[in-house]
Amino acid sequence: MAVTEELGPILPKLLKEFESRYPATVVDVRVASSEQVLHIYGSGDVDVALHIFPGEAASGTRLVGVEPLVWVGAPAGSAPFKDPLPLALSTSSQDWCAQALLKLNGVGKGYRIALSSATAASVAAIVSADLAIAPMLRCLVPERLMILSDRSLPSLPALSLAIATREDSAPGVALADFLAFRLGASAGECLNKGQSPLNNRRKMLTSLYKHLPSDTIQHLRR
Repeated sequence: MAVTEELGPILPKLLKEFESRYPATVVDVRVASSEQVLHIYGSGDVDVALHIFPGEAASGTRLVGVEPLVWVGAPAGSAPFKDPLPLALSTSSQDWCAQALLKLNGVGKGYRIALSSATAASVAAIVSADLAIAPMLRCLVPERLMILSDRSLPSLPALSLAIATREDSAPGVALADFLAFRLGASAGECLNKGQSPLNNRRKMLTSLYKHLPSDTIQHLRR
């Protein structure tokens, strides 16, 4: 299976439980950005893809759950009150980073990109050091960070957690059903017929990028 980098930390416990239920099934995991996950899945290299998706899930995917984005910072930190606002952004999380920047632009909140990194661990580290704040899915906020409730920060939208599965792979279907159940969705729920997950995601990002400065887009694509 392929999984987006941000969701990697939640997998070990789930896969251990799956192994105990299906001991004859071997699961190999590839971790990558959301777009890379969909490329890997589209190439036929894996039978299951677990990824974060803006808006509604696309054809062939199952909605696992909808999780809100939140602003996070260091406990009792000063970074949220700095002007311009220092941000730490994960380049593997273009979906929610673009959403966060659009929200800041919408309220006229000045910001600077203090860190852009391909790894969620680097983002968490700089936020923990009180050098920046970051947008994150609520379910992925590390214990050492806190969700910010500063009213000067704009509220953020929710994103979908989705699973794409090859229906001709019995082990893949079993894994997808298990993950869907454990992560809180009813197995078999398919949405938006007629578009591939990758094309749908590209259209969303293209729409978002129209409203962001070119230098900011370069940060997200690095």
